[in-house]
Amino acid sequence: MDALNFSASIVASSAYLLVPFLLLKVCYRLWLHPLHKYPGPLLGKLSNAYGGYHSLTKRHHLTTLKNHQRYGPVIRQGPNMLIFNSATALQDIYQNPRISKSYAYERSRLAPNPTLFDTMETDQHRLKRKILSQATSERWMRLFEPTMMEQVDIFLRELMASSLQPVNMMSRPKLRPCRKIEWSEGHVTESRCLASSWNQLS
Repeated sequence: MDALNFSASIVASSAYLLVPFLLLKVCYRLWLHPLHKYPGPLLGKLSNAYGGYHSLTKRHHLTTLKNHQRYGPVIRQGPNMLIFNSATALQDIYQNPRISKSYAYERSRLAPNPTLFDTMETDQHRLKRKILSQATSERWMRLFEPTMMEQVDIFLRELMASSLQPVNMMSRPKLRPCRKIEWSEGHVTESRCLASSWNQLS
């Protein structure tokens, strides 16, 4: 009985400490936080669980779009996170040498060596971007457009011929349309990078 009373007292003491702490944290994030003036969903201002939930349900991008439509071009979608939706913000953020990427990029790295996407150091990222920018410039993309359109036309013909019923493109079973998507991706990449074709779709 004494052990039971002791456990109950521990739970009660923890509750007495936890409830005021949570209330103080809520008040701070809503009214005293440096980002408290920015609009956004209430749950997003309070916890990162808001973004985590929508990421798990694979609707984070749709939720962000709806929030931008509701609150404007700058929204607070996390306690310490602002999301911008403007061309000027894109330039100010990604072309600013004083701003570095989040450490989440480094933690999510799959390869031992950093890629263009997860490179943290500005100089190293600039070098990688300079190499790849030659193949992704507007001039080269326009030159590649006829090849791309040709592959899109072939893919659409294959998709239309694969079934008379609607095809669920969200799932990835071993169905013919989905295999054609994989072949199309590989063929376009191969044509763009190697200037050759294995004719996987035709």
